[in-house]
Amino acid sequence: MSLPLNIDFLQVLLHMLNFVILFGALYLLLYKPVRDFMEKREATYQERAEQSQKALEEAEQLKKEAEEKLENLSAEMEEQQQEQMLKIKEEYEAELQKARNEAKIIVDKAHKEAERERSKTMEEAQKEIRDLAGKATEKLVKKSVTDVYEEFLDTALKEENS
Repeated sequence: MSLPLNIDFLQVLLHMLNFVILFGALYLLLYKPVRDFMEKREATYQERAEQSQKALEEAEQLKKEAEEKLENLSAEMEEQQQEQMLKIKEEYEAELQKARNEAKIIVDKAHKEAERERSKTMEEAQKEIRDLAGKATEKLVKKSVTDVYEEFLDTALKEENS
Protein backbone atom coordinates (compact mmCIF):
# COMPACT_ATOMS: atom_id res chain seq x y z
CA MET A 1 0.00 0.00 0.00
CA SER A 2 1.39 3.21 -1.01
CA LEU A 3 0.39 6.63 0.06
CA PRO A 4 0.42 9.69 -1.97
CA LEU A 5 3.88 10.96 -1.16
CA ASN A 6 5.55 7.65 -1.73
CA ILE A 7 5.27 6.76 1.90
CA ASP A 8 4.95 3.10 2.59
CA PHE A 9 2.76 2.70 5.62
CA LEU A 10 4.11 -0.76 6.33
CA GLN A 11 7.63 0.60 6.34
CA VAL A 12 6.61 3.30 8.77
CA LEU A 13 5.06 0.68 11.02
CA LEU A 14 8.14 -1.50 10.86
CA HIS A 15 10.36 1.47 11.67
CA MET A 16 8.11 2.31 14.58
CA LEU A 17 8.18 -1.28 15.76
CA ASN A 18 11.99 -1.28 15.47
CA PHE A 19 12.08 1.97 17.43
CA VAL A 20 9.86 0.57 20.17
CA ILE A 21 11.97 -2.63 20.37
CA LEU A 22 15.19 -0.57 20.38
CA PHE A 23 13.74 1.75 23.02
CA GLY A 24 12.63 -1.23 25.18
CA ALA A 25 16.01 -2.94 24.81
CA LEU A 26 17.91 0.24 25.58
CA TYR A 27 15.61 0.90 28.51
CA LEU A 28 16.23 -2.56 29.91
CA LEU A 29 19.93 -2.69 29.08
CA LEU A 30 21.03 0.88 29.72
CA TYR A 31 18.50 3.16 31.33
CA LYS A 32 17.36 0.93 34.17
CA PRO A 33 20.93 -0.06 35.29
CA VAL A 34 22.14 3.52 34.92
CA ARG A 35 19.13 4.76 36.88
CA ASP A 36 19.68 2.12 39.59
CA PHE A 37 23.39 3.02 39.70
CA MET A 38 22.53 6.72 39.96
CA GLU A 39 19.96 6.06 42.71
CA LYS A 40 22.51 3.98 44.65
CA ARG A 41 25.10 6.67 44.13
CA GLU A 42 22.65 9.34 45.25
CA ALA A 43 21.70 7.24 48.29
CA THR A 44 25.41 6.77 49.10
CA TYR A 45 26.04 10.50 48.82
CA GLN A 46 22.92 11.20 50.84
CA GLU A 47 24.10 8.74 53.51
CA ARG A 48 27.56 10.32 53.52
CA ALA A 49 26.01 13.77 53.80
CA GLU A 50 23.88 12.58 56.72
CA GLN A 51 26.93 11.00 58.36
CA SER A 52 28.89 14.19 57.79
CA GLN A 53 26.05 16.23 59.22
CA LYS A 54 25.81 13.89 62.21
CA ALA A 55 29.60 14.02 62.68
CA LEU A 56 29.48 17.81 62.41
CA GLU A 57 26.68 17.97 64.99
CA GLU A 58 28.65 15.64 67.28
CA ALA A 59 31.74 17.79 66.79
CA GLU A 60 29.73 20.91 67.63
CA GLN A 61 28.33 19.16 70.71
CA LEU A 62 31.84 18.07 71.76
CA LYS A 63 33.07 21.59 71.14
CA LYS A 64 30.30 23.01 73.35
CA GLU A 65 31.04 20.43 76.05
CA ALA A 66 34.75 21.20 75.84
CA GLU A 67 34.03 24.94 76.09
CA GLU A 68 31.76 24.33 79.09
CA LYS A 69 34.41 22.14 80.70
CA LEU A 70 37.00 24.81 79.97
CA GLU A 71 34.78 27.47 81.53
CA ASN A 72 34.10 25.23 84.52
CA LEU A 73 37.78 24.44 84.79
CA SER A 74 38.63 28.11 84.49
CA ALA A 75 36.08 28.98 87.18
CA GLU A 76 37.33 26.11 89.33
CA MET A 77 40.93 27.22 88.87
CA GLU A 78 39.97 30.78 89.76
CA GLU A 79 38.13 29.50 92.83
CA GLN A 80 41.14 27.38 93.83
CA GLN A 81 43.40 30.36 93.24
CA GLN A 82 41.17 32.48 95.48
CA GLU A 83 41.22 29.73 98.12
CA GLN A 84 45.00 29.48 97.89
CA MET A 85 45.35 33.26 98.14
CA LEU A 86 43.05 33.26 101.17
CA LYS A 87 45.03 30.40 102.71
CA ILE A 88 48.32 32.21 102.03
CA LYS A 89 46.87 35.40 103.50
CA GLU A 90 45.71 33.52 106.59
CA GLU A 91 49.14 31.87 106.95
CA TYR A 92 50.77 35.26 106.47
CA GLU A 93 48.53 36.80 109.12
CA ALA A 94 49.22 33.87 111.47
CA GLU A 95 52.98 34.16 110.94
CA LEU A 96 52.77 37.93 111.35
CA GLN A 97 50.80 37.53 114.59
CA LYS A 98 53.28 34.90 115.76
CA ALA A 99 56.17 37.26 114.96
CA ARG A 100 54.39 40.08 116.79
CA ASN A 101 53.82 37.85 119.80
CA GLU A 102 57.47 36.77 119.78
CA ALA A 103 58.55 40.39 119.40
CA LYS A 104 56.28 41.35 122.30
CA ILE A 105 57.77 38.56 124.42
CA ILE A 106 61.28 39.68 123.50
CA VAL A 107 60.43 43.33 124.23
CA ASP A 108 58.78 42.34 127.52
CA LYS A 109 61.87 40.32 128.46
CA ALA A 110 64.06 43.24 127.49
CA HIS A 111 61.91 45.59 129.60
CA LYS A 112 62.04 43.20 132.55
CA GLU A 113 65.78 42.75 132.13
CA ALA A 114 66.21 46.52 131.83
CA GLU A 115 64.05 46.98 134.94
CA ARG A 116 66.14 44.40 136.79
CA GLU A 117 69.32 46.10 135.64
CA ARG A 118 67.90 49.48 136.64
CA SER A 119 66.82 48.13 140.02
CA LYS A 120 70.22 46.51 140.50
CA THR A 121 71.96 49.69 139.43
CA MET A 122 69.69 51.73 141.74
CA GLU A 123 70.38 49.36 144.64
CA GLU A 124 74.11 49.56 143.96
CA ALA A 125 73.88 53.35 143.66
CA GLN A 126 71.87 53.55 146.90
CA LYS A 127 74.37 51.27 148.58
CA GLU A 128 77.22 53.45 147.34
CA ILE A 129 75.31 56.55 148.44
CA ARG A 130 74.76 54.97 151.89
CA ASP A 131 78.39 54.01 152.05
CA LEU A 132 79.43 57.50 150.97
CA ALA A 133 76.94 59.07 153.36
CA GLY A 134 78.20 56.80 156.11
CA LYS A 135 81.80 57.72 155.35
CA ALA A 136 80.89 61.37 155.08
CA THR A 137 78.99 61.16 158.35
CA GLU A 138 81.86 59.31 159.91
CA LYS A 139 84.28 61.98 158.69
CA LEU A 140 81.96 64.71 159.89
CA VAL A 141 81.53 63.00 163.21
CA LYS A 142 85.29 62.48 163.53
CA LYS A 143 85.89 66.05 162.50
CA SER A 144 83.18 67.25 164.88
CA VAL A 145 84.45 65.04 167.66
CA THR A 146 87.96 66.14 166.90
CA ASP A 147 86.86 69.76 166.78
CA VAL A 148 84.83 69.37 169.97
CA TYR A 149 87.73 67.57 171.66
CA GLU A 150 90.15 70.22 170.51
CA GLU A 151 87.75 72.88 171.67
CA PHE A 152 87.42 71.12 174.99
CA LEU A 153 91.17 70.89 175.27
CA ASP A 154 91.54 74.51 174.29
CA THR A 155 88.96 75.52 176.85
CA ALA A 156 90.58 73.32 179.45
CA LEU A 157 93.96 74.78 178.71
CA LYS A 158 92.60 78.26 178.85
CA GLU A 159 91.02 77.57 182.18
CA GLU A 160 94.21 76.07 183.45
CA ASN A 161 96.12 79.02 182.26
CA SER A 162 93.80 81.50 183.67
